[in-house]
Amino acid sequence: GLSAVAPDAFPAPGGTAPTWAVVLLLVLRTGYSVVAGFAAARIARGTQWAVQVAIGLLLLTGIVVQVGAWDQLPVWYHLTFLAAIVPAAAFGARRAAETS
Repeated sequence: GLSAVAPDAFPAPGGTAPTWAVVLLLVLRTGYSVVAGFAAARIARGTQWAVQVAIGLLLLTGIVVQVGAWDQLPVWYHLTFLAAIVPAAAFGARRAAETS
């Protein structure tokens, strides 16, 4: 969807995306982890193991996707994204617990 809005920001494979576009991707994808943690906590209704399973699946999926896209984005993006998954999803889960 972002490539339709800003086609120059996300070049074809092998091209280099500008830093602002990569940072935007990082912010959006971290936000998705927050939402996923929130949704998992709401659906699980206080069952902590379900939230932990959801976070584990997010991390596993994130690793697979980042390995597949390793040559398309800078290394700092991959490492920052993977490091943010667990705390972002846990934050979302805590917010769900606070608002229920």
